[in-house]
Amino acid sequence: MNQGVNFESTAVVSDSAVTTLKDLGTLGNKKNGVYFIGNSYPSSYTTNPGVARFNSEVDQYGNVPGIAKSTVSRIETGEGAWEGVHLVAQALAGVKTISSASLVAALNTVGPTQFGGMVPFDLRTPAFPTTGTFSVLGSLRIFNNEMMVSRVVNGQIVPCVKGFIPVSQAFKITNSACQLSAKS
Repeated sequence: MNQGVNFESTAVVSDSAVTTLKDLGTLGNKKNGVYFIGNSYPSSYTTNPGVARFNSEVDQYGNVPGIAKSTVSRIETGEGAWEGVHLVAQALAGVKTISSASLVAALNTVGPTQFGGMVPFDLRTPAFPTTGTFSVLGSLRIFNNEMMVSRVVNGQIVPCVKGFIPVSQAFKITNSACQLSAKS
Protein backbone atom coordinates (compact mmCIF):
# COMPACT_ATOMS: atom_id res chain seq x y z
CA MET A 1 0.00 0.00 0.00
CA ASN A 2 2.80 2.43 0.83
CA GLN A 3 4.29 1.66 -2.57
CA GLY A 4 1.15 2.87 -4.35
CA VAL A 5 -0.70 -0.42 -4.88
CA ASN A 6 -4.44 0.08 -5.22
CA PHE A 7 -6.40 -3.19 -4.86
CA GLU A 8 -9.28 -1.64 -6.80
CA SER A 9 -7.20 -1.37 -9.97
CA THR A 10 -4.52 -4.03 -9.37
CA ALA A 11 -5.53 -7.67 -9.02
CA VAL A 12 -4.06 -9.14 -5.84
CA VAL A 13 -5.11 -12.77 -5.39
CA SER A 14 -4.73 -14.96 -2.30
CA ASP A 15 -5.74 -18.50 -1.41
CA SER A 16 -8.78 -18.36 0.90
CA ALA A 17 -7.52 -21.41 2.81
CA VAL A 18 -4.33 -19.55 3.71
CA THR A 19 -5.36 -15.91 4.06
CA THR A 20 -8.53 -14.78 5.81
CA LEU A 21 -10.37 -11.50 6.07
CA LYS A 22 -9.05 -11.27 9.64
CA ASP A 23 -5.48 -11.56 8.30
CA LEU A 24 -6.14 -8.43 6.22
CA GLY A 25 -7.46 -6.54 9.25
CA THR A 26 -4.39 -4.32 9.59
CA LEU A 27 -5.16 -2.88 6.15
CA GLY A 28 -8.44 -1.39 7.40
CA ASN A 29 -10.72 -0.33 4.56
CA LYS A 30 -7.75 -0.59 2.16
CA LYS A 31 -8.28 -4.37 2.09
CA ASN A 32 -11.20 -3.80 -0.28
CA GLY A 33 -10.39 -5.23 -3.67
CA VAL A 34 -8.31 -8.25 -2.62
CA TYR A 35 -9.40 -11.37 -4.52
CA PHE A 36 -9.58 -14.84 -3.01
CA ILE A 37 -9.63 -18.21 -4.74
CA GLY A 38 -10.56 -21.35 -2.88
CA ASN A 39 -12.76 -24.36 -2.31
CA SER A 40 -15.85 -22.77 -0.84
CA TYR A 41 -18.26 -19.92 -0.81
CA PRO A 42 -17.26 -17.34 1.81
CA SER A 43 -18.54 -18.36 5.26
CA SER A 44 -20.36 -15.02 5.47
CA TYR A 45 -22.34 -15.74 2.26
CA THR A 46 -25.32 -17.17 4.12
CA THR A 47 -27.69 -16.86 1.16
CA ASN A 48 -26.09 -20.14 0.06
CA PRO A 49 -28.04 -22.88 1.91
CA GLY A 50 -24.89 -24.92 2.60
CA VAL A 51 -23.09 -21.94 4.11
CA ALA A 52 -26.18 -21.14 6.19
CA ARG A 53 -26.18 -24.74 7.47
CA PHE A 54 -22.46 -24.53 8.33
CA ASN A 55 -23.02 -21.36 10.33
CA SER A 56 -26.11 -22.78 12.03
CA GLU A 57 -24.24 -25.92 13.11
CA VAL A 58 -21.26 -23.89 14.31
CA ASP A 59 -23.70 -21.81 16.36
CA GLN A 60 -25.36 -24.95 17.70
CA TYR A 61 -22.41 -27.28 18.25
CA GLY A 62 -19.27 -25.21 17.91
CA ASN A 63 -19.35 -23.54 21.27
CA VAL A 64 -16.02 -23.71 23.04
CA PRO A 65 -16.26 -23.09 26.79
CA GLY A 66 -15.08 -19.58 27.58
CA ILE A 67 -15.13 -18.42 23.94
CA ALA A 68 -18.07 -16.42 22.62
CA LYS A 69 -19.69 -17.95 19.53
CA SER A 70 -19.35 -14.66 17.71
CA THR A 71 -15.55 -14.96 17.92
CA VAL A 72 -15.35 -18.51 16.53
CA SER A 73 -13.40 -18.23 13.28
CA ARG A 74 -15.52 -19.15 10.27
CA ILE A 75 -13.10 -19.63 7.44
CA GLU A 76 -12.65 -22.00 4.52
CA THR A 77 -10.56 -24.47 6.50
CA GLY A 78 -13.35 -24.61 9.10
CA GLU A 79 -15.92 -25.25 6.38
CA GLY A 80 -13.71 -28.03 5.01
CA ALA A 81 -13.32 -29.66 8.43
CA TRP A 82 -17.09 -29.42 9.01
CA GLU A 83 -17.72 -31.01 5.61
CA GLY A 84 -15.19 -33.76 6.39
CA VAL A 85 -16.97 -34.72 9.61
CA HIS A 86 -20.28 -35.01 7.77
CA LEU A 87 -18.71 -36.89 4.88
CA VAL A 88 -17.04 -39.49 7.11
CA ALA A 89 -20.25 -39.93 9.14
CA GLN A 90 -22.25 -40.48 5.94
CA ALA A 91 -19.66 -42.82 4.44
CA LEU A 92 -19.52 -44.96 7.60
CA ALA A 93 -23.28 -45.04 8.15
CA GLY A 94 -23.68 -48.47 6.57
CA VAL A 95 -20.34 -49.97 7.59
CA LYS A 96 -20.68 -52.86 10.06
CA THR A 97 -17.07 -52.97 11.29
CA ILE A 98 -15.20 -49.69 11.61
CA SER A 99 -11.51 -49.83 10.73
CA SER A 100 -9.09 -47.79 8.67
CA ALA A 101 -9.60 -50.23 5.77
CA SER A 102 -13.39 -49.96 5.96
CA LEU A 103 -13.15 -46.15 6.12
CA VAL A 104 -10.95 -46.02 3.01
CA ALA A 105 -13.25 -48.46 1.19
CA ALA A 106 -16.33 -46.42 2.15
CA LEU A 107 -14.75 -43.10 1.14
CA ASN A 108 -13.67 -44.57 -2.21
CA THR A 109 -17.39 -44.94 -3.08
CA VAL A 110 -18.30 -41.28 -2.41
CA GLY A 111 -19.15 -39.13 -5.39
CA PRO A 112 -20.02 -37.20 -7.24
CA THR A 113 -21.18 -35.01 -4.38
CA GLN A 114 -21.34 -31.44 -3.20
CA PHE A 115 -21.81 -30.63 0.46
CA GLY A 116 -22.53 -27.31 2.07
CA GLY A 117 -20.81 -24.38 0.43
CA MET A 118 -17.80 -26.46 -0.61
CA VAL A 119 -16.68 -27.26 -4.15
CA PRO A 120 -18.21 -30.39 -5.76
CA PHE A 121 -15.96 -33.45 -5.75
CA ASP A 122 -15.78 -37.16 -6.51
CA LEU A 123 -13.59 -39.39 -4.31
CA ARG A 124 -13.92 -42.27 -6.77
CA THR A 125 -11.68 -40.76 -9.44
CA PRO A 126 -8.93 -38.13 -9.64
CA ALA A 127 -10.11 -34.75 -10.93
CA PHE A 128 -7.24 -34.33 -13.39
CA PRO A 129 -6.21 -36.61 -16.28
CA THR A 130 -2.96 -38.58 -16.14
CA THR A 131 -1.91 -37.31 -19.58
CA GLY A 132 -1.65 -33.86 -21.11
CA THR A 133 -1.20 -30.41 -19.59
CA PHE A 134 -2.29 -31.27 -16.05
CA SER A 135 -0.86 -34.82 -15.99
CA VAL A 136 1.27 -34.19 -12.90
CA LEU A 137 -1.93 -33.33 -11.01
CA GLY A 138 -3.53 -36.57 -12.21
CA SER A 139 -1.14 -38.59 -10.07
CA LEU A 140 -2.17 -36.76 -6.88
CA ARG A 141 -5.23 -37.43 -4.73
CA ILE A 142 -7.06 -34.29 -5.89
CA PHE A 143 -10.79 -34.86 -6.27
CA ASN A 144 -12.02 -31.57 -7.69
CA ASN A 145 -10.85 -29.20 -10.36
CA GLU A 146 -13.04 -26.23 -9.62
CA MET A 147 -12.74 -23.12 -7.50
CA MET A 148 -14.66 -20.19 -6.09
CA VAL A 149 -13.49 -16.67 -6.85
CA SER A 150 -14.38 -14.04 -4.25
CA ARG A 151 -13.36 -10.49 -3.45
CA VAL A 152 -13.34 -8.14 -0.49
CA VAL A 153 -16.08 -5.58 -1.15
CA ASN A 154 -17.03 -3.05 1.52
CA GLY A 155 -15.14 -5.08 4.12
CA GLN A 156 -16.92 -8.38 3.30
CA ILE A 157 -15.90 -11.32 1.12
CA VAL A 158 -18.43 -11.78 -1.70
CA PRO A 159 -18.56 -14.35 -4.54
CA CYS A 160 -17.50 -12.97 -7.91
CA VAL A 161 -18.77 -15.84 -10.07
CA LYS A 162 -21.96 -17.89 -10.29
CA GLY A 163 -21.09 -21.26 -8.85
CA PHE A 164 -17.77 -23.02 -8.97
CA ILE A 165 -15.58 -22.67 -12.05
CA PRO A 166 -12.94 -24.99 -13.57
CA VAL A 167 -9.38 -24.02 -12.61
CA SER A 168 -8.13 -24.76 -16.13
CA GLN A 169 -10.48 -22.44 -18.01
CA ALA A 170 -10.82 -18.71 -18.47
CA PHE A 171 -13.86 -17.30 -16.66
CA LYS A 172 -15.89 -14.13 -16.42
CA ILE A 173 -16.61 -12.24 -13.24
CA THR A 174 -20.40 -12.07 -12.98
CA ASN A 175 -20.72 -9.87 -9.88
CA SER A 176 -20.16 -6.26 -10.98
CA ALA A 177 -18.95 -5.36 -7.47
CA CYS A 178 -15.92 -7.60 -8.15
CA GLN A 179 -14.72 -5.84 -11.30
CA LEU A 180 -11.41 -4.00 -11.26
CA SER A 181 -11.83 -0.27 -11.71
CA ALA A 182 -9.98 1.75 -14.31
CA LYS A 183 -8.83 4.31 -11.73
CA SER A 184 -5.41 3.92 -10.15
